Amino acid sequence: MDRLSRNLDDLRAVVQKLSLKRVRIEVLKENLVFTGENSPLANLMLSVMGAFAEFEREGIALAKKEASTGGTKKHSPPSRRQN
Repeated sequence: MDRLSRNLDDLRAVVQKLSLKRVRIEVLKENLVFTGENSPLANLMLSVMGAFAEFEREGIALAKKEASTGGTKKHSPPSRRQN
């Protein structure tokens, strides 16, 4: 699903455009089928799965950015004071 579009809005547009052409869209990994019927459950599942894919892409991009700038700073454990 994350290969089909770049973000959730784009995903919805692609699915709608293909559905209008009577294309049946099957997402095998998530076991979802979109046939163009305006089903509330299908719309919800598309939105949820699309949002997860978008968050995953953003997380990967952030991790790559942090890696290229040296990553996150490592903090030393707080020292214990001896009384």
